[in-house]
Amino acid sequence: MKKNISLPAVGIMISLAIISGCSLSGRSVGEAEAAIESTAAVEPETSEPAGEDTTEKTEGFVSNEDFDSEDHRDEKAAPVRIWGVITGIEEDSIIVDNQSDVSSLGEIVLMIDPDSTYLLDGRNGFPVSLDEVQTGSFYACLGPMMTMSLPPQTVPYAVIVNIPEDASAPLYVIADGPVAEKDNTKVLTTNDGTEYPIEEDARVQPFLTKNIVQMDDIRKGSECLLWMNTDGMVERIVLLSK
Repeated sequence: MKKNISLPAVGIMISLAIISGCSLSGRSVGEAEAAIESTAAVEPETSEPAGEDTTEKTEGFVSNEDFDSEDHRDEKAAPVRIWGVITGIEEDSIIVDNQSDVSSLGEIVLMIDPDSTYLLDGRNGFPVSLDEVQTGSFYACLGPMMTMSLPPQTVPYAVIVNIPEDASAPLYVIADGPVAEKDNTKVLTTNDGTEYPIEEDARVQPFLTKNIVQMDDIRKGSECLLWMNTDGMVERIVLLSK
């Protein structure tokens, strides 16, 4: 199971808007217009008293202070989904052109931390290394914090790469609780409030192990990959974490 980390904020941290789904329609590579500059060289307009916490706390998100408490230590905020095209791959990051209408439009640096980010192949959901990432379509699920640097930087929960032109990528979600029955159909509700109906014969598989997992193993906070059929029902689930 992956462990959570907090990204140290460079400047003031901003919160991202939560959305319940995304489309992978954008495929053209746009030029990034944000000029890259070091935030360490920018002098703040106002100074804060020594020791004062300048991290903003926004409704809908859990602050770093709350995450340190016993109740929220292992919780993740609902992911913010962005998509677009990959424009560059570096030693520990992926440079993307965010073409979604959420988060920071244009260039974003996705910092890939092996202990906190799932970097997954869009064809089969298997993990990939940075040197296996191809330019082209991507989608990413972000946490609630991003730096104010240019370009902005963030450590995502998951990045789905190498997405085929003629196929849909699996969807990364965080369960809000166990799978429940609704109108005679099994339903997985995620922590952004979205309900995903599940096929009766849907497969549930473990991630990188030979352990046997079942639908009942999904619980609050479980990270999953979902494959949908043409009717919008889940036909395959990979349980990334319990």
